[in-house]
Amino acid sequence: MKKIPEKDALLPFILLPILLVIATISLSVTVIVMILIGMGALYVQSRPRQKNRSPFFYCWTLSSVICLFLVFEIGIVRTLKVTQKEHFIFLLLFGCTYYFFYKMKAVADIELFEGPKGKLYSPVLTSDSYHCPVCQLEVNERYFHSIWWDCCVFRPNYMYFLFGQVFALMTLVIGTNLGLTTVCKPFEFYGPILLPMDCSDMYFKFR
Repeated sequence: MKKIPEKDALLPFILLPILLVIATISLSVTVIVMILIGMGALYVQSRPRQKNRSPFFYCWTLSSVICLFLVFEIGIVRTLKVTQKEHFIFLLLFGCTYYFFYKMKAVADIELFEGPKGKLYSPVLTSDSYHCPVCQLEVNERYFHSIWWDCCVFRPNYMYFLFGQVFALMTLVIGTNLGLTTVCKPFEFYGPILLPMDCSDMYFKFR
């Protein structure tokens, strides 16, 4: 069991809600905050992997998921503008996303940390073995290390990772659209599909 530094684990759960509250000041502030978060993510991805051993990034993912769920359930559903069918679809997609990423993490932990040689995926290292500078392990059939999920993605858990990404995208698209069409003035895009048009009323008025 890897020991998680308390500071790195707690900081995302404090920082992300603060950034989200700041983003509600105005449209320009929202754009600035989103650009800064995106630039930070790109910077982290470009750094040498051995510098990304902190659990901060994994905890950022968890805090993002929790914030998405709470905002939708507390802020959006309680307005009573989301139908039961739409709510069910969101919960179904969210549950599928959780399941696939949970399985991805579980397979990685079992194969890498409880494998036949203690810290190896395969009993015999082959020519396709890679040393993961983040996990500090030799991993067979490794594709890459995901700092956002704090585990290696390799052959046994790749399909879980792939399906998790697909369902996560669907959850974000549907959840975001339902949220925006609830708090903004929507318009009919095609049939029953609505898209947000005017979101000026959703921002807090600080005086």
